[in-house]
Amino acid sequence: MCQRFGGSDTHSSGHRNVPDTVRVRQVPFSGAPPMRNPTRTFALSILALILIPQAVMSQYSYRYFEQTISLVPETRRVAVLTDGSPSDLARLEDLRDTEHLEVLPKPGWVIVTLRDAHTAVQMEGVIQEFLGLNFAFVSPVLHTQEGGTMIITPEAIVRFDSIVSEVSIAGALEEAGFTTVSEDDWAGISRARLVRTDMRNGFDVLRTVNRLADRSDVVYAEPDFIGFGKACGGPPVNDPGYPALWGFDNAPPNTTTSPISLTVSGTSDLDMNIPEAWQLTRGSSNVVVAVIDTGIELTHPDLATNIAGGFDTTSSGSTTGAPVNLAVDQHGTAVAGCIVAEDDNGIGIVGVAPDAKVLSARAHDGLSPSPAFSYSPSSVAMALDLIANMGVRITCNANTYGVPAASITTKYAETHDAGIIHFASSGNGSSTAVQYPALLPSVIAVGGVTPNGVSYGDHGMDLDLVAPATLLLTTDLTGANGSNTTADYATNNGTSFSCAYAAGIAALMISDTPELLRAQVQTALLASAKRNIANSSVSLADPQTFGHGLVDAFAALRAARDIAPPPVLLELLGQQADSRFGRSVALLRDLSGGGPPYVAVGAPQFDGPNGMASGRVYIYDTATGMEVTHYDGDGPGDFFGFSLAAVPSSSSGYENLLVGAPRLNHPSMLPGYAKLVDLTQVACTIQGGSNMAPGDNFGYSVAAVGALAPNTFEVVVGAPSIDAANQNGYIRVFAICNGSGILPSGTLGAYGPNEQFGFAVAGGDLDADGIPDILAGAPFHGVNSNPPGAGGGIEAFGGNASLSLPSLGGSSSPNAGDNFGYSLAILNNLDLNGSQCIAIGIPGLTQTVPGRVCFNTGPPSFAQISDITGGVGDEYGTAMAVVGDITGDMRPELAVGAPRNFGAAGEVRIESIAPIDAAGTLGAVTLLSIPGVSAGADAGRSLASGVDVDGDGINDLAVGSPQENTSGPNAGAVRIYRLPALSQPVGPAGQGTGDGFCSLTIDGLNGGPTRTVPVDVGKPFTLYYTEPGASGRVLLGRFGVVPSFSETYVLPPFIGGSMVFDPVDPSIVCLYNTFFATPSCPTVSPVGDLVASVAGGTTTFPFQLTMQGIAYKPTTGGYVISNAVSLKVQTP
Repeated sequence: MCQRFGGSDTHSSGHRNVPDTVRVRQVPFSGAPPMRNPTRTFALSILALILIPQAVMSQYSYRYFEQTISLVPETRRVAVLTDGSPSDLARLEDLRDTEHLEVLPKPGWVIVTLRDAHTAVQMEGVIQEFLGLNFAFVSPVLHTQEGGTMIITPEAIVRFDSIVSEVSIAGALEEAGFTTVSEDDWAGISRARLVRTDMRNGFDVLRTVNRLADRSDVVYAEPDFIGFGKACGGPPVNDPGYPALWGFDNAPPNTTTSPISLTVSGTSDLDMNIPEAWQLTRGSSNVVVAVIDTGIELTHPDLATNIAGGFDTTSSGSTTGAPVNLAVDQHGTAVAGCIVAEDDNGIGIVGVAPDAKVLSARAHDGLSPSPAFSYSPSSVAMALDLIANMGVRITCNANTYGVPAASITTKYAETHDAGIIHFASSGNGSSTAVQYPALLPSVIAVGGVTPNGVSYGDHGMDLDLVAPATLLLTTDLTGANGSNTTADYATNNGTSFSCAYAAGIAALMISDTPELLRAQVQTALLASAKRNIANSSVSLADPQTFGHGLVDAFAALRAARDIAPPPVLLELLGQQADSRFGRSVALLRDLSGGGPPYVAVGAPQFDGPNGMASGRVYIYDTATGMEVTHYDGDGPGDFFGFSLAAVPSSSSGYENLLVGAPRLNHPSMLPGYAKLVDLTQVACTIQGGSNMAPGDNFGYSVAAVGALAPNTFEVVVGAPSIDAANQNGYIRVFAICNGSGILPSGTLGAYGPNEQFGFAVAGGDLDADGIPDILAGAPFHGVNSNPPGAGGGIEAFGGNASLSLPSLGGSSSPNAGDNFGYSLAILNNLDLNGSQCIAIGIPGLTQTVPGRVCFNTGPPSFAQISDITGGVGDEYGTAMAVVGDITGDMRPELAVGAPRNFGAAGEVRIESIAPIDAAGTLGAVTLLSIPGVSAGADAGRSLASGVDVDGDGINDLAVGSPQENTSGPNAGAVRIYRLPALSQPVGPAGQGTGDGFCSLTIDGLNGGPTRTVPVDVGKPFTLYYTEPGASGRVLLGRFGVVPSFSETYVLPPFIGGSMVFDPVDPSIVCLYNTFFATPSCPTVSPVGDLVASVAGGTTTFPFQLTMQGIAYKPTTGGYVISNAVSLKVQTP
């Protein structure tokens, strides 16, 4: 949900990468009591109307990046910039046509409401008449078609292309009549300027700014308008008292007696699990949430010690971040209370993170009626820049803006990419469109939910999370300034407070696990949200209404602990700029078993001794990090090292290495090639044989296949013909005989021209006949259709000794832009019956669909069995590597690269694929997230695993980041990460005399370092244990509300018997198998026998299962089982 339209506005060579259409909403605007004195006459000049060219009156618009937003002038209101003196106000008041004046918080600005309505043409004349009265500046009050409101000012924000010189910038601004009033790179945005004009007519400024926006050397230009927003708190609820904090722990009746008794009904367990989260942390004073709002009362008795200062970017003249107009600046104080109101101080309420801090970023001026406010693009963008410079990691903008601004969007994107986690309210309406800025991809959009699970506020496809939104007790301005004048607290409704709660929970997560990166906080927060409520028919599973679900503080903290990145075993940095070191990577095993593995790294654009971009492949010793040898491409433009594959056949003791050189964009369109190398020499060179053709890009992909015939080992090379228009791609299979030579075998082709068949290749036994098969992808299949689609496809070929390699069939995607088949992997035994599953990367290169990985059965059906979805634009599925079993459930885990995620820093996710229900439906759980080290690093472009680098018995993972800038621009990097043995029990498990060491997982999860996993109430689960030297065994079970009598759950026949759940105490259930004698349960250590199918027959394994489960809410369910609990298997 978090990944939505477009991306950042970074660009090159004058081309813009801009967001798609932005939805804006109407923000009601009302004024102060009318001030009227009709003693002076204001006459509208007919001549003024005659002198206005029709062309300039026919259309008004505003540019948001490359989107044109139509504007309509109000017919009775204009905005006048006065000198702020009483005499200027009196002059306006004395005009006969003045019905009403409204003084805005921005100094000098007044909205004049006229007695009579005028056409748009007449409003141009009205403004000229006002200018004739010598006011400093006059603007129309403009509305978007969606209802947003803006007032033009004499200032504008202009961002130029990076290639434009300073001299050209100065010339362009002077030509347009603007002078620069800010420093270069205003608000930290490269090539941005805050400028001012001597023009006095808002219509003229708007047209001039639009002409600037149309220049090819300008990224965007926009007036620094006065906009009007709506704080998403809604007016305070005028109840006679305050409800309990049901969002923390919803256990009806939710009652408070201080200061006035009040009860709120609700649904049990529909809450954020705050008390459970507080068992882990209440926050840290080192973690600060910036509240972008109308200011926070710095001396409030329930907030003062938790305020880390503030600032003001409005033109109010304040510097502290405190409210300026106490009659209307109430909203920020209410938001702050939800986040950090103090605990254990004997007064008021408590926030979700009472030991954290807030920073008051006052960027809005409150308006009447509260919570309306005004803002300008400059005040918000400057606030975001200051927040970033202060090192704050979380922002909360519990508001919506009526008109989008390119400078605000840019600053959100830049600070997001720099690591800040942004939250914003979805809006308090009931539309199916999340409001701006929450709809931005750089912002987590938070909607609302009532105590009984009813959706509250705007929602739709851009919604990420929901949190409590109604009947919420929080801090208020103190004394007579508050909305509740009898206390310093008030009860409120609104997604403002949903947003505040979510931001506060992010503060808890960073307090508990400070090393978390923004990407990891976001992943854990969304993945852990509640979608179902125990013992209730309430469901929060509809993503259009509830996003990922109700934010769950306790689950988010546990998920954050589990998702922290693994340690780096080895870091290798490219030594030449733009060499793309890490575009490919492979791990080479020592076949003799005596030495550490080696790692091979491709740098295909390395300028070597044989010419520019000839390419180089390095081979390193993973134990020392020292280079063992390297190989260079034959000539310029070879891109040698673009693809790599380890080949388990060698005369040197280590695996050989197959290296592709596809000669991409080669000026002479030479066919590509591949080489087989070992640690000492190039064994041979491979080319495309009879299919060889200019621009075939042979060597774009390479893979080991296996033994198709006795005493051979086959490899496959792809030639997708990317550079040759209207040419079919193909793959070619070669037999390596005893590691000393290469014999051409079958040449295979499928799909049509330009569909890039052979873009990806893989080998493995797909049809379970004992002979390896070949799999190839054509991710641009459909590009020739009408209309063109590039849905993508794959095809499999059956291995046999004759090397005829018949087609086994294939699969394709009907969805345009999927790029189905971009990467391929084959996983064995996902269903625990020995069959293989195909993982298909679908990165969605068009940036309009989210990246995915699809899991299909093998031939002949290629039926889809599950998929995993990334985000729009992250290119999730670009690369994959089979890791091996690190959870102890006998299934391999899969590493998936998303190199364009998080500002193109990239991310790699380790996915565990396991059953998610009693029917055995496969689903994915993210075990680990490995983000790139910096924006633009492209981490996850290449992956390699399947090899234990550090000798701990668990395979490790090599990650390529070919555009990382650590050692130079696009010099690249490779890191090898130590993957944890997630199935390894902690504590005393398996250490008793005579007990075999074992591991435990539930539904494929092991709980990471804390070894705790949730077991949903009433949901069947699968419990696995693994013994040393033996395959895993399986138990099926189910936990629910502790029964008052025994429950029986029938087990599958291959296990035998039934599982019985007997209540032992209010929080523990005894679990045993009825196949043998019923044990005595009160000891909570049932002893029984498990019969499981094993190779060669059926064997009985005595076992002891000690349940030490933690029941946080035994009356409402939600049990958590700890993996420190041991499943002990008695050894003979």
